[in-house]
Amino acid sequence: MKAKLFIKTVILIFLVSCGYKPILQTKDVNFSISSLELQGIDKINFKIKNNLKKYFNAKNKSRFYQVKIFSKKQRTVASKDDKGNPTIFQLELLVKFEVFENNDLKDKKIFIESFKYNNSSKKFELSEYEKSVEENLINKILERINLFLNTM
Repeated sequence: MKAKLFIKTVILIFLVSCGYKPILQTKDVNFSISSLELQGIDKINFKIKNNLKKYFNAKNKSRFYQVKIFSKKQRTVASKDDKGNPTIFQLELLVKFEVFENNDLKDKKIFIESFKYNNSSKKFELSEYEKSVEENLINKILERINLFLNTM
């Protein structure tokens, strides 16, 4: 028991003294987004734009990026029963993220998140469930975009 407490204390001391900071909570970035071009699904683009507002036209930054985003949503039937009725759906979100600096492509990344879920005979409940799944997938992509931007 004492050995575990000692190990935890040593780890805590090293983390505190080494200057560790969570990447996603870092407020200081040395870039600003000067323009944003959006194509694709409006709901996804709206959420991404709101997420990136913190990077827009920040003053006293050394680099200025132009960002192009293309988003796509695809719902497919992953499995059918013996009669040909869908039993499992798959929702996939794709976001192509391109970063330009002085009109030169600096970096690009494609973010893909997908989720499989069962069909339901209650169409309203299925629709509401799909909306919550889509919201969760968008949030996962937003986390990955923030990580991508903060590590550039």
